[in-house]
Amino acid sequence: MEDLPTPAATWGGVNLFWPSPSYIGGWGNIWWWNNYDIFLIILSVIVVNLLLAGLNRLRPFAIRKMSLIVFGLGFSLALFQITTRDFNFAYQGACPDYTLYEQESKRIQKEILGERVFRLMESFDQRLKIYF
Repeated sequence: MEDLPTPAATWGGVNLFWPSPSYIGGWGNIWWWNNYDIFLIILSVIVVNLLLAGLNRLRPFAIRKMSLIVFGLGFSLALFQITTRDFNFAYQGACPDYTLYEQESKRIQKEILGERVFRLMESFDQRLKIYF
C-alpha cells in the first residue's frame, strides 16, 4: 500500500493482488525515499496511541475512541502530505533524471520540516542500513 503513491518505474505500478497480472498505483505523488514528514506522522500516531494505551484512569471506550481519532487525524495528515507535493515524480521505465527527483524530494522535505528537523532526519536516515 505504501508504494502506491510512488513512481510506477519499470514495473508499471504495484502488483497489489498477486498472483493477478494487474499492476496498479505508481502515481508519482512522492519519491521513493526520504519522505521524513510521513515517517514522523506515522511515528507520532504510534507514540500517542501507546501513551493512550498506558492511561489506566480512562475508560476503555474512551481510550479506543481517542485512539481512533488520533489514527484518523494521522491518516488524513499523511494523505494530505502525499497529495499536495508541488512536483510530479511520475515516470515510466528507467529513470534518466534520478538525481533531479532525489534533489527535489529533499528540497520539499526541507521546506516542510525546516532546516533543523530535516538535518536531524537526514542524519538518522544515513545511519540506517535500509532505505526509508
